[in-house]
Parts: sequence; C-alpha cells; structure tokens
Amino acid sequence: MSLRGCVGRYTREDGRHCQNWPDDQLTVIDLLNGIAPYDGGAGGSLDGNINGRLVAGISSDALYRAISQFEDTQFPGQCTGVVAPDSLLLRRLEELSACTPIGAAPQVEDMPELELRSAD
Repeated sequence: MSLRGCVGRYTREDGRHCQNWPDDQLTVIDLLNGIAPYDGGAGGSLDGNINGRLVAGISSDALYRAISQFEDTQFPGQCTGVVAPDSLLLRRLEELSACTPIGAAPQVEDMPELELRSAD
C-alpha cells in the first residue's frame, strides 16, 4: 500500500496536523485495525472519524493516539506521531497487518523477551 501524504500529527511540533488525506487516513486505520493490541495495533476498534466522518487535513484524536501507541510499541523513543509514505513505520504496519490474525494468541517464538521457566 502507498500513501499520498503523511497521516497523523507531528508530535515534536506541538501536534501540528500533516496532510491527512481521507483515503490515506482510511488506509492507516485499516492497517492499525488489522494489528492486535499486543503488537500496538487497534485490534479492530478504531474508526478515526470526527463527527461521523473522516476530515481532510485533520487527524482525529483517536487516530493520533493509535498511531502514537503503535509507534511507541514498535519504535520506542521515535515519537513522530506520523505515518509517512515509504517510512519504516508504514512498512511495519503493513508487515504486521498482513500476518497477525486479530484475536490470535502470540506465539512464544514471537516474544524473544519472554523467559520460560520450569515449575520446579
């Protein structure tokens, strides 16, 4: 998938909105909804509407929070608040939405930080 412009708000520029084309917002919403919450996604709960519709040029609070949560989970410390065309963040959204069935339990091999301990 590709985006025409950036989606979200520039966290480091006092939350200034970027292009936020409605079709790009919908693409990012669909990607976030296709990713389970344990991976930082919305798990199907995000609609991103403002008063019932997507608004050109404006990212809803819910969409901005969802982008920020995903970014914090996948790229800690990055804090841009924006999904840009051809960005690593967009590629990671695409990767995870393509392979994570919503509601599926994470596999142990997908969680390298998890230590398995014996019951002894």
